[in-house]
Amino acid sequence: MNWFGENEFEDYAYFNFEKSTSLGELFSYDLDVNRIIQDLGTAVLGRKIVPGKTLVVFDEIQACPQAITSLKYFCEEMPELHLIAAGSLLGIALRHKHISFPVGKVKRIQMYPMSFTEFVAADGGETLLEGLKQFPLDREIPELYRIPLVRHLKNYYIIGGMPEVVQAWTENHDYAEAEKFQDRILHDYPGTFDKYTLSKTRYGHF
Repeated sequence: MNWFGENEFEDYAYFNFEKSTSLGELFSYDLDVNRIIQDLGTAVLGRKIVPGKTLVVFDEIQACPQAITSLKYFCEEMPELHLIAAGSLLGIALRHKHISFPVGKVKRIQMYPMSFTEFVAADGGETLLEGLKQFPLDREIPELYRIPLVRHLKNYYIIGGMPEVVQAWTENHDYAEAEKFQDRILHDYPGTFDKYTLSKTRYGHF
């Protein structure tokens, strides 16, 4: 999202509802999208958000249920605004916190870990993939392609497809450095799931 906003738009406005919990206050009075955009621009960014020119990103939006509801009104009342809403555990929050999602007003995209092909491309193997396309599926892959592909596959087994880990790997090709990012992700998961397990218990779902 950061890359997309910086490279494809004149302006880019990023808001993280987990890091800045006070952002939720702007959605607590009402869901007047004109007021919300004005407040986000003047009070938070210190500059004007211009629909049609500024890409607005609501990250970790599951931390503010009213912001999720507001997506409906942004779609209906300010369709010229480019808005991305993302949440690392949005699906879990919608199920366990009974948050109303604006069906039909938001185009949903499910993000997955990087595939093997995406991993190879990120690791500098785009030309290898392009060359491979010329070979029919019923023919044996020549060693010229097979050997580097097997090497990429072994690395993919070790590194996996989490983008942050892949990025760390492609920058220095250091297994130990990549493992640090893997360990951090694994360490963070239990706490995240515990949070939503508590929510599930509080609402009485067993």
